[in-house]
This record gives sequence, C-alpha cells and structure tokens, in this order.
Amino acid sequence: MRLLGQAYARIGGSVVYPGGHTGDTVPDEQLRYSLAIQWSDEDQVYVVSFPEWEAHGLIGHTHGATYAEAVQKGQEVLHLLVTSTCADGESLPTPRTFLGAQRVR
Repeated sequence: MRLLGQAYARIGGSVVYPGGHTGDTVPDEQLRYSLAIQWSDEDQVYVVSFPEWEAHGLIGHTHGATYAEAVQKGQEVLHLLVTSTCADGESLPTPRTFLGAQRVR
C-alpha cells in the first residue's frame, strides 16, 4: 500500500513506517481522529477516509475486503499520518469530538 508517496511495511506484528517508527510510538491521545468507512459497489471493498486530515489538506484513503480489515488499515494509516506529520514538524489537525446526544423534537 502507498499513501501520500510514503510506504510502510508490516514486520512481525508491528507496522513500521518510514524512518523506522513503529505504531507503538504514537500515543493513543494523538489517534482520536475520525474514520469514515463506506462500502464501494464499484470496487467491492470498504473504503476508509479521514475527515480531519482531508480538511487539513491531506487526502488519503485505504480499504479492506471486510469491515474489520478496513478498520485495521485505517488505524495503521492514522499512525502513519500522525507519525509523519510530527516528524516533519507540522501541526496535527484538530480532532472532531462528539458533543453528546441531542434531543430532536
């Protein structure tokens, strides 16, 4: 898989990103971003997009044959986005937060 011109590889059970960073080096609080998962009739896969990152000017997608695989790959791409953005000294986009359920009348 290639995203934004950077590659990653799976070694053992860990994901290793450019520069040798592993998924374990990104704190969980930096991964509080949205994953939008939608079925693609055309491709017959679940496509994952990243709303906060798209609003930040970085368009990236991944996909999975199953919903669970799409979630896993989406989490891996989030690690990549956070790791590479921090390594480049750039600011992270602000995560969207849930405001709570609102009663609709």
